[in-house]
Amino acid sequence: MPNSIPDDQNTEPYLDLLAAASRAYKDRTLVGTAQALFTVSSALFGPLMAWVNPNYKVWSAIWAVFVLIIDEVLLEPSKEDKTKTGSKIQELFDTKLFRLPWNTMKCGPPPPTETLDELMRRYKAKHSGRSGTPNWYPANIAEVSLAFARLICQRANLVWDGGLRKNYALLLKVIMILMGMGILVSGVAMGVTTDKFLLSIVVPVLPAMRRCFAEHKKQVTWVAENERLTGYLEALWTNSLKAPRMTDLEFVQESRRLQDETFERRRQAPTVPSFLHHWFKDEYQRQMEAAAKEFVKQVVEIEDPEAVPSPAADGQTAAISSANTVALPELPPPTCSPQTGSDGPDPDPQPA
Repeated sequence: MPNSIPDDQNTEPYLDLLAAASRAYKDRTLVGTAQALFTVSSALFGPLMAWVNPNYKVWSAIWAVFVLIIDEVLLEPSKEDKTKTGSKIQELFDTKLFRLPWNTMKCGPPPPTETLDELMRRYKAKHSGRSGTPNWYPANIAEVSLAFARLICQRANLVWDGGLRKNYALLLKVIMILMGMGILVSGVAMGVTTDKFLLSIVVPVLPAMRRCFAEHKKQVTWVAENERLTGYLEALWTNSLKAPRMTDLEFVQESRRLQDETFERRRQAPTVPSFLHHWFKDEYQRQMEAAAKEFVKQVVEIEDPEAVPSPAADGQTAAISSANTVALPELPPPTCSPQTGSDGPDPDPQPA
């Protein structure tokens, strides 16, 4: 087998990392749910109080301001912290599985063992002792060398998440339009004066409108950055299939740079509701496997899958002929040279 990613990912150490990451993201989702409940309560509380007693409109406005403060001071920082924890655990899973060095300058120190153990045990307690999701990456990448398998997996991460967030951004846009229409219809139906309309309807709905607008903007920005990175990876893939071939060192350096960018995307990634994952999971899984099959076929057609690109004879990185390559989009330079040892975990773990 040219690479062991399909087998290693289903061993206990890797499944435990996925379990811990899943628990961290679940905690983030719970905080996001609390944010949603607060904003919905504000949007409903105002018009309801105005309908029950117009004199309560000031209290509905006070509640709306309280919701905004709680969201900014408590909930949003907590969600960001849990997102950072989940992204670090996913990074640990990928770097070990892909045999890449840990980049301390970009990612900071790896998550503490105590944190991993606590999250893993909480996940198993909720899932009858089961570990994380098996077959995280497609099994057919076993047919190609590790260098190509890494790129296929990294592309799968980008494409899967990008498609999910495009759908969520569309959903948020629809919700904002419906809320705007609801505000206008409520004002006309209740026949209130301008000041009552602002205090009892508009102000209470502001936290919900702000939340939707902010989330939509984050999702759109994230998708644009994700497409830029996907374009870089696909240009890199095209170049890697052409002569002169990339060396082992070049493959590792490029994959490490892509992993740095992927970590940054995960760390900054806005929340996506769990129900969207469930809706699109099967379809995206089929698409990921079909894409992997096609990329594996491209590699098999040009070389023996057991062949490993070797460094240039003079010890220098082989130049890639501009006549046979695709121009790579700009990508930020690596924040540090890939290295192993005390900088991070052993890039070649021994599965239990």
